[in-house]
Amino acid sequence: MARRLERFYAYLLRCADGSYYAGFTTDQERRLAAHNAGKGAKYTRSRLPVTLAYLEEFESEHEARSREWHLKRLTHAEKAALSAGWEKSGEEGRARERPGKRPLGERSIRGTMLKHHEESIKNLVSYYKGGEGVIAVILDGSIVHGNARPDSDIDAVIVVTEEEYERRKRENRLAEVVTGHCTYEGGYFDIKFKSKKVLELAAERASEPTRNAYLGALTVYTADESIEGIVERISAYPEGEIAAKVRCFNGNLQLNRGYFLACVKEDNAYMRAHLAQEIVYSVYRLILIENRVLFPCNRRLEDAVRACPRRPADILELGAAFLKDISIEKCEAFVTAFWQQSALPLTDDVSENCSSYVHYYEDWWMEEHPPFPNEW
Repeated sequence: MARRLERFYAYLLRCADGSYYAGFTTDQERRLAAHNAGKGAKYTRSRLPVTLAYLEEFESEHEARSREWHLKRLTHAEKAALSAGWEKSGEEGRARERPGKRPLGERSIRGTMLKHHEESIKNLVSYYKGGEGVIAVILDGSIVHGNARPDSDIDAVIVVTEEEYERRKRENRLAEVVTGHCTYEGGYFDIKFKSKKVLELAAERASEPTRNAYLGALTVYTADESIEGIVERISAYPEGEIAAKVRCFNGNLQLNRGYFLACVKEDNAYMRAHLAQEIVYSVYRLILIENRVLFPCNRRLEDAVRACPRRPADILELGAAFLKDISIEKCEAFVTAFWQQSALPLTDDVSENCSSYVHYYEDWWMEEHPPFPNEW
């Protein structure tokens, strides 16, 4: 008998008090039963019984956990709308079907986005479709990430031919803001232009913020059937970079923790603030790595860590306490909490960590494609 490939799910539960809980699982029936038996999440134990309100199936753990993170960030009204749409479609009790290969041209706009956003996206396609060198229109940003406000702008990537891309590059026109085509007050198109080659390079070696930007991206028009597959590869978690990133961020953590914190005087306010930020940033990046969650950007770093299941429960509070009181005691409380629970191959060997620091933070310029740790 053929072995069934493991599947991964992101889901919403409707609790007895009307609130929603977002989670991840590999077995939705068993997980739902565990929640109702009081053996699930702490949040649901006091809000029983719970019922399945939304379920989405994925082929990788990374995709499912990323979707879980986005679900957690939705407002109550957005979760309710998502649930209502799912139940209305008759999909309760099974995962939403994944779309098969679709014909070239315009794509339907899926999801629970607001009506005025849907109307404006149609205007976006009409505005760029048929334009000079336009190959595809890819929707990204807050609308597809599930955290858009009613007045949020429409973020999109316009894929153009190599010739058009190079022309725009020479003319310094690789981005533009277009007003007057959204159907709501204050709306506008926030546009970036890329070529297919740029997308292919991004799929090969993009930074995590770039990959995260394409997570959930929706191709709403394309004249090239390969574009959607490239976009999907861009948003994949870069498994091949894990070992190097662990060395990089652990080396940075240990050098700032073990050397700079002790030797930088308190009257050097800038350097102490900088080293504290580097320590917290490195720990948070290691937590994201352990959970296979893409680093979105510094603005949303704490949100990403908060959504990670494998982390000390109070790590964000400990990190905030250290940033407010930059002392060895607060630092050790923060780092030790992380270190004791992590299963990553971390080392406290001074020589190894100094070597990693030199490689990634001092001699980085020697690499053909040097990593930039603050965006890597």
